[in-house]
Amino acid sequence: MRQHRLSVAIFMLCGILFWTGCFPGVLHTDHEYVLVVEQGQRLMQLADDDPLYAQFDEIVLSDPDLDRLLIVYEHTTEAFIATNEPTALSQTIANLPVIVLDGSQVGVLRDVTVGSDDGDIRVELAIGLGLGGARDLALARQRFAPAMAPALLYLMGVKLPDDEDSLVGPLYEITDATTALARGFAAALQALDARDQRIPHGAAEPEGAWADASAIQMADLVARNGYRYLYDGTVPTDDLRSMEQAVQTPGVVATYFYRLFDRATGYYPQHHMLWFANYEGDEVVHGKLMLALGRMPRGEPASIDVFIDAYGETFPSERDALETLYRETFGTALSWNEAR
Repeated sequence: MRQHRLSVAIFMLCGILFWTGCFPGVLHTDHEYVLVVEQGQRLMQLADDDPLYAQFDEIVLSDPDLDRLLIVYEHTTEAFIATNEPTALSQTIANLPVIVLDGSQVGVLRDVTVGSDDGDIRVELAIGLGLGGARDLALARQRFAPAMAPALLYLMGVKLPDDEDSLVGPLYEITDATTALARGFAAALQALDARDQRIPHGAAEPEGAWADASAIQMADLVARNGYRYLYDGTVPTDDLRSMEQAVQTPGVVATYFYRLFDRATGYYPQHHMLWFANYEGDEVVHGKLMLALGRMPRGEPASIDVFIDAYGETFPSERDALETLYRETFGTALSWNEAR
């Protein structure tokens, strides 16, 4: 079903591009994503019969939360095609998700050229798992959510910090608002996955579970808004952050996203039907967040406040719920809500 839907979407895209004289290069595969490895100084697409595909499915994508993230990425590219939404990533949306296994970087890889049987194909966005020449798929599983998060943001046109290293760091650290948004979004996705990996008391550990104690602890802190408290070095205090500090703290932003994923409804205005026709079931909530991210104005730095404003404009019936969650998480009213 997923492969058929993408084929239809690519057909539609080619029909549009026929009139502009521009045709995307496509990495062909029978799989639902493209695995890429480093060979010498080049990135090369793996052959469809390479055993790494089966291993990746078994070890990484057997986690339903991670599989859903990949599906959401794929269905978002289809939504771009179906709605003719403007994007600078025409090569990316014409291709299945491109996953670079053994490069050096985790997260967004920009403007990469992949060698294939059809020649060299350039894509504006690939997902790096940063295995550094290794083929450690257990490590790939741990890195999948933090790699997918900035890729989803970049797919939606969110301008990320130029310094990729700034996207990694302590969740209690006060940063700039854009870094807090990017780190917080990634932490929310990780926390949701770790929560679902939790082992009930007295139950046997399920085969393939990876959520270690640190991941569970992070998920607990995000779920209960534990990062709202100021830290003295690496130790939490009893003092609450101010609202200005909270919106620039990745862990608090993560709590907002985490709870929004849980609380957002599957309802959307009918004029967005073409966008949401590409998502199924519980993907719809992800699709709503993607659309809101894409509706953030590009003339100002991204932040959680800018995101919430865009979400409220896109889904007006949820504005009161957004404000309630904002007060609950950051401790004050939204400026945009007070002004209207």
